[in-house]
Amino acid sequence: MNQIFQQIKSVSGVSGIIVLDKQNSTTYQLLPASFSANLIKSLGMSLKEISRNWPDVNQLQIKFNSGYGRLINTPSSIIYILTKMDIFFADLNLVLKSAVPQIEKKVGAANPFGRLETEQVLVEKKINLDLWLAALNLVTNKYREQLGAYTVTQHLRKAKERIVDTFPGLANFYVGNQGRVSYVQTVADSNQAQLQEGIARWVYYLKGFCDASAPALSDTDIKELTTELRSELAREGFYHWYDTISVG
Repeated sequence: MNQIFQQIKSVSGVSGIIVLDKQNSTTYQLLPASFSANLIKSLGMSLKEISRNWPDVNQLQIKFNSGYGRLINTPSSIIYILTKMDIFFADLNLVLKSAVPQIEKKVGAANPFGRLETEQVLVEKKINLDLWLAALNLVTNKYREQLGAYTVTQHLRKAKERIVDTFPGLANFYVGNQGRVSYVQTVADSNQAQLQEGIARWVYYLKGFCDASAPALSDTDIKELTTELRSELAREGFYHWYDTISVG
């Protein structure tokens, strides 16, 4: 990291650099000798607070009596560069084009679990809607064999009505008279995490209503009801959502 800081510091007018690692609140710095340990700690705490309330911009520039402060927001860090009044920003910007990605790479490498968490969130948001819908229809198929299409259709609609105000994306799903659920293509624009929880809750309430009508099936596990797609649904996080709801 120090080598990257030296690149930035080589620009005439740059006084110092401090970087906050958002994941674990660690700071890296190359600052003037006049900066005490308490001052550096205070700067780090200020950057942490700024990271919580960052506006919808990538950079901020602050003017002081003695110079400027450049704040740069990246996915893993907050970079704060202190400069003198005579800084030539064209030179600084040129160096930052390569320095900022290097800093981001260094900070990211120090937090492998943080990167994994981000990847998991991204996967969670990109819901495989066809697979989740298939899980819902698998459950309806199993109960339809015991209860008939009419009863399952009524339970499907009742379960949906119970949660559709909380999960408006489910309004785009259609329950047919044979107890089959389909969706219109525009549902893909809905909030993906909400759809995951919404469909999981729909399955949960459907199972509850159907179990009440057919007590002999009440001990059937959700994984048994969806056994044909069990491995795919496990990778998609379906059972995680369902277990969270059933335990809660």
